Amino acid sequence: TGRFSWSVGHHKDEITRDDRAFLDGVRQDLQDRFDVDVYLAGFSEGASMSYDLACGLEHGFSGFFPMSGAFWKPAPQTCIGPAVPIRHRHGDADLTWPIEGGEGDFSEGKGSAVDALLIAADSRGCSAEIQQVESCSVWSCELELCTYPGGHDPPSSWAVEAVQWIREQN
Repeated sequence: TGRFSWSVGHHKDEITRDDRAFLDGVRQDLQDRFDVDVYLAGFSEGASMSYDLACGLEHGFSGFFPMSGAFWKPAPQTCIGPAVPIRHRHGDADLTWPIEGGEGDFSEGKGSAVDALLIAADSRGCSAEIQQVESCSVWSCELELCTYPGGHDPPSSWAVEAVQWIREQN
């Protein structure tokens, strides 16, 4: 079970490897070898790992593209990582990791995507004013929460969308 997951949330006590250090090492290697900006995308528990990195430590990532996941409860009170762009994608009918988080059955302990971005916004001193642009809620500090019709399965276009968004950041 845990060996196929990241060392975050309900797996953090059963997994002894340091996934934060691993991902940061991969990022550093890419930057050293190719002099590129490195963005991290993650789906479900991978999204949770993305948030853990984005808010939990000083990092060198250029941005994050989490999808269908967020912090595990309890979420941190603040983000200490640098303020980089985050675009979160989430199915509006996701029952595996509900967009508003969960307490029952399979969603036990899963945090809210909206709360995750509000924590990041508050840590940045970002305006609480959120604009709606198509299917996205957009904060003034490079934070976005975009929904798509459906559940926990990502839309087939998600990878192309992530690359387009990353290109827009540079």
